[in-house]
Amino acid sequence: MGYRIYLGSIKKIRLDSIKNASNYKELNTILHSDSLSKIDKDDEFETYTFIGDIPNDKHIQEFGKYVGFIDLIRDKYSKPIFLNERFNEDITKEHDLFIVNKEALKAIANDLRNDMFVYLTKLNSFANLLKLLATKNYEEELYINSLDTIFKNGFNNEQYELDFFLKSEEEILKKDKKFIEYKAFEECFVDEEELQKTKLLLLGYLQSNLISEIGDFREINHFIDDFESTNPYSLTRTWKKDKTILELVNIYKNFDFKNNELVIYGY
Repeated sequence: MGYRIYLGSIKKIRLDSIKNASNYKELNTILHSDSLSKIDKDDEFETYTFIGDIPNDKHIQEFGKYVGFIDLIRDKYSKPIFLNERFNEDITKEHDLFIVNKEALKAIANDLRNDMFVYLTKLNSFANLLKLLATKNYEEELYINSLDTIFKNGFNNEQYELDFFLKSEEEILKKDKKFIEYKAFEECFVDEEELQKTKLLLLGYLQSNLISEIGDFREINHFIDDFESTNPYSLTRTWKKDKTILELVNIYKNFDFKNNELVIYGY
C-alpha cells in the first residue's frame, strides 16, 4: 500500500492522558493500559509506538499516497500532540502526526477543489483538441490554448491511463505509441496516419476517465455510497477527490469538536 495520510479523531480525555508522555514506554503504557498484562514488553515497547494506535477513530477519512496539502496544513492549521518537544520530534521523524483545527477541513477541501478544477479543465482541453482534429477546423487559438493547458498541467503523467485504455488499439499503435507533440497547428493535418493516432490517444484518455467514473456506480462496486459503514462521516467508498470534498463538508458540520480533536497522521 505504501505510505498513506489519514484523518482520525482523538477524544480530549485521551489526549490529556497522553500529551505529557516524554518517551515511548510512557506512551505505550497509557495506550495499552487495559491489556498490559497480555503485551510482550520487548525492546520495541520502549522504542516504538504504532502511529495508528493513537487516534480513537482511526480512519474518518483516507487521503491516499500523494497529498499535496500536507505541508500547508502542518504549518498553518496544526498543533503537536505531545508537549515534550524532543519526544514529539522523535515520534514524527518518519511519520505525520498532529492535531488540526476545524479550518483545516476547509483548507484541504479548497486544495482538492483546485485539483479538480485543473483536472476538469485539462479534460476539456483534450475534448477541444479532439474536436479540432476530428473536424479539421483550423481554430489555431483554441488549439494553442488547449495545448498550453495540457502541457502546463502534466500531460506526460497520463501515460498509465492511456496505456490502460489503449490495449484494444494495440495493433494500431504498436509501432509508434507516442503522445501528441507540441508542434505547429498545421502540422497536425499533414499525415493522415499520425492524425488518426493522435485522435485515438485523445479519445482514449477521455474515455479512460469516463470508465473510471462509471466504475463507481457499478452494482458490483457500489463505491458511490457507503450505507453499511459504521463510520458516521463516510458517505462513499470511492477515493475520488470531488467526493472527498463532500465528506469533508459533512465532517465539518457534524464532528463533535467539543469532546474530540481531529488528527492527521500517516504511516
